[in-house]
Amino acid sequence: SDASCRECGSVSAKQERLVNRIEQLESSLKRPTFVKVTEARTEMMGGKQYTVYRLSVLVSGQAQYSIDKRYSEFLELHRKLKQQFPFERFPDLAEDLFGGLKSLMWLNRFDPEFVECRRVWLEAYLVGVLEVSKLARARLLHAFLALNNAALHLSIPPGPTNLVQSVPLGSDDGSFDSSD
Repeated sequence: SDASCRECGSVSAKQERLVNRIEQLESSLKRPTFVKVTEARTEMMGGKQYTVYRLSVLVSGQAQYSIDKRYSEFLELHRKLKQQFPFERFPDLAEDLFGGLKSLMWLNRFDPEFVECRRVWLEAYLVGVLEVSKLARARLLHAFLALNNAALHLSIPPGPTNLVQSVPLGSDDGSFDSSD
């Protein structure tokens, strides 16, 4: 009987729209509302040096957690987002940051000044990506920010001065709209 209702488009179409709306609301609750690259540290592993960037993510104003990412992970995220959303506007600094121009200014990628500059640029990139609603809803971004990982250590959100606001959830009237 369920299949016959779907074919005639009566009650089940409304039910399907309602289920879709509930799924949209649930997924929007997992969108990051704040993100900040709080620190950068250079480490050694297997005789190779690399830099790790600590991200602090606040989800829906309720749960905060931190994750570590390397520059190569940011680069991979950017390339995949560009591939999936070729017509979306990305932050202006993205081409320099991931195209190498900003990196070419420095001879040593482990120079503390460069590491700090890159930390600031990566944070600005994430903030810019989160300002584009299609990008902010992208599963790729959610996976990068580990929004689906229930094993993350959650903590009490800090005061508003500790995080940079990146994207408000929903529209100006407080409702969620997936049409943009």
